[in-house]
Amino acid sequence: SLARSTPFHEDLVGAMSVAGQYGPHPLGYVAHTMALTRPSGVGGPWLLALGSFAPEAPNFVEVLHLDFDLASPVRPSGGVRLPHYYPATKLRWLEADAGQLLATSGDCIRLWTAGGELRQLLRHESNPRRMCTPITGLDTAPDALASCDVYGLCALWDAQRGVMRQALDLGQALSDVAIGPSGLVAAAGCNGDCFLIDPRSPQDVTVLEPPARVAGPARISWGRQRPDTFAVAWQG
Repeated sequence: SLARSTPFHEDLVGAMSVAGQYGPHPLGYVAHTMALTRPSGVGGPWLLALGSFAPEAPNFVEVLHLDFDLASPVRPSGGVRLPHYYPATKLRWLEADAGQLLATSGDCIRLWTAGGELRQLLRHESNPRRMCTPITGLDTAPDALASCDVYGLCALWDAQRGVMRQALDLGQALSDVAIGPSGLVAAAGCNGDCFLIDPRSPQDVTVLEPPARVAGPARISWGRQRPDTFAVAWQG
């Protein structure tokens, strides 16, 4: 099934599948990022994580349990809210030895269990202002995690041990990062450049320049069925 959110100004979430549409379900807050997964194994609910966006109030990440065998798939109980004062910039589910984990980014990277237990707190290197580094994007793969920040750092992590394996300074503010099916990492710069990184030889970074001049925040999506193809959309 495919999850989708209604427009940004509406406090609703819905889901669609070949069987039809479920919802909408009122949330009571604006959600601007989300991630859907189904834990491995037989049965069990789907897990939908939603990050709130409140400019002048403490934020949170809510994990909802979904059962699509029910007329109303959102279970009235079993969900949990994770404290996340800085709005989460990205949410990604991660398969780990400890089970299903949720990775969230913002002032730092946090790894949570689906039940709301904080397992890891991962920080980028200190930035020039000696303040928390806004981490703008992250992506996950089995046992791996990649992140990027506004100071141009792209970091590759061992998600099981919570250890930074590599840190690459790409020279410009980065807004998103994605791990491809073959293990390559792509990062999008706010100046309009894309960076392609092979973790096996991180010193060799390929810079891809778009044919037309673009700039601003970007989002990356990598084709899971086409390891050689990814798409980038810039805001401006």
